[in-house]
Amino acid sequence: MPEIIGGSTGCRFDSSKFWFRLLELANDFQAVFLKISFGNQVQFFRGQPVIDQGLYPAIPLMEDVELSIRPHRLGKQTFLFGGALVSTRRWEKAGFHNAVWVTIHVREYLIRRPWSVPDTVALYKKYYNKP
Repeated sequence: MPEIIGGSTGCRFDSSKFWFRLLELANDFQAVFLKISFGNQVQFFRGQPVIDQGLYPAIPLMEDVELSIRPHRLGKQTFLFGGALVSTRRWEKAGFHNAVWVTIHVREYLIRRPWSVPDTVALYKKYYNKP
């Protein structure tokens, strides 16, 4: 379908913990209704149009979110239910508070984005505890 520029798939975490099921649902909802996906949702795009338009973001954090937004002007995006099996290792190590941090900062990024360029370098430093 030439009108489809890209999209993402659902992800399924390799843990049966309840909060991971909630996170899967929230990610799927966001991808289906808001057309915003994360890297662990296996994003895919028609390469040449994205390259030709310079849509790959050169930012240290939220690049997956930005990459799911930018191609909207080139065509439709789709969501494939099912999903890639995703490890919870990093999520387990960082803890539930990490998921809350990510959720809050993604929302902040999306709210600020239409009016200004969010400071992704500062977010990166904050997230990875870099000076």
